Amino acid sequence: MTERSYINTIWGLSPRLIEVETVTGGGADSLSVQDLHDTLKSNTLPAGEADDSLDSLDDEPLITSAGKEPLGDGKLVGITATLLDAQIAFKSDYTPAETGTATSADANGTSLTDTAAGFLTNGVERGAVIINFDDRSVAEVLKVNSDTHLEHRVLQNGSNNDWLSGDNYQIFNIVQKELNGGNAVGKDAVGDPLSPIFPSAFTQVIRTSSSSATLQELTEIQDQSYTDGRIFIDTVGGEAGTVHPIGTTTRPVSNHSDAFVINTSRSLPGRYLLKGASTLSSDDISGTDWLGTALPSDALDLGGSTTVSTAFEFLKLAGACSGSFTARDCVLDNISGFNGFLFGGAIAGTLTLAAGEAHIVNAHAAASAGNFVTIDVNGASTAIFMPGWEGDVHIVNHSHSGASTVVNNRAGTITLDATCTSGSVLVNGIGRLVDNSGVGCTVTNDLVDPDMVDLIEASTVGNATVAPDGLSVTIYARDGTTVLRVLDVTADQKIRTIQ
Repeated sequence: MTERSYINTIWGLSPRLIEVETVTGGGADSLSVQDLHDTLKSNTLPAGEADDSLDSLDDEPLITSAGKEPLGDGKLVGITATLLDAQIAFKSDYTPAETGTATSADANGTSLTDTAAGFLTNGVERGAVIINFDDRSVAEVLKVNSDTHLEHRVLQNGSNNDWLSGDNYQIFNIVQKELNGGNAVGKDAVGDPLSPIFPSAFTQVIRTSSSSATLQELTEIQDQSYTDGRIFIDTVGGEAGTVHPIGTTTRPVSNHSDAFVINTSRSLPGRYLLKGASTLSSDDISGTDWLGTALPSDALDLGGSTTVSTAFEFLKLAGACSGSFTARDCVLDNISGFNGFLFGGAIAGTLTLAAGEAHIVNAHAAASAGNFVTIDVNGASTAIFMPGWEGDVHIVNHSHSGASTVVNNRAGTITLDATCTSGSVLVNGIGRLVDNSGVGCTVTNDLVDPDMVDLIEASTVGNATVAPDGLSVTIYARDGTTVLRVLDVTADQKIRTIQ
């Protein structure tokens, strides 16, 4: 049962008016027949505004409804609500989108120029009503060409039906409203048919009726249109708003703020599909799930947001965060406050850690040849695990006694900065270590140098050439030219030194 606080009843009229207020974010742009029934039958509205209110006992009922009998498999008989001597009035917005004075004449009465206007900036829409207050003519906007010029249908019902320089005008957008999720009909005070809709100024009401005897719960049907429960955010090709089907794959929403409203209002699981780039602003996105469509163009700046148990995949992430999160096949680009898991993907710029654990699994450095990425331990008590790491990395500010780092290296050079002055570091695998750490940092180097790997491989595979030359033996690589090692041989033919 859903009761809408933005529905009010105006008594003392015949037919009575059931007024639907405008709600910021578009909440009252759409009204279901079920919500209308629940609200008008509730006793939680202000005194005298609902059928069940004690103050309404002397008044005739506002609504009666039939249907919704269960047929099994989640299907119900369609709901039909009958308004009794009452009409629904979606409240008008009497605030003009633009107001001003014509700065050029138009004898044809088909275009308006105002050099001080902001037609595009202020959102004047196709179909908006334009009124010339000097000759009392009206028309509908056809095309907004720029902030200062628009085209419209021929002015009508005025004294001249044209524009003169200095004519005053106002423009009102027509707002579409929707009544859906069932059938709504009406009867007047004597029982004759009555339209359930009161024609409010500057509004257009779309009625979606049930065309068969059965229906599934409307909210469930709409929720299923969010593929995999995800709200689709397209920052380039999407549109603002929160009314269904905005946020679906066919009508993506343009911004994360509206996406959050859609998710909350529909009790969806907090899953988002992001196309394009978006920047959060200290939002709490804990427990949510974010999926990109293509790297590196799909990017999310965390903007100081709370990210406890948040999941990311196929996204380029940047900015500050607070809380452990999991990222799969993502690029962490200058992230600060990281602890959690990175599976696959890459690190770019500097990854600044927070206290806790940082698991960087099978990832690589997103740096060009000769450059490196930086992991800033930030003086925190952090346990760092880097199995399968590839690329050149500098580790800095490893200065807390509780800090520990284990790197299982596949390729690249690991450099410990002079700011690594405490804790423990263990490196193994294949690669090189440049150890500039201070005396307080315990470093264990179990790396195998890549040159030694080449030597062992060349010597054991059988493709190397061993060429005695006086008192030396030269070991060549498979190409027969590259020298891997020169071994000194003494007079007794025993190898003593390796050059």
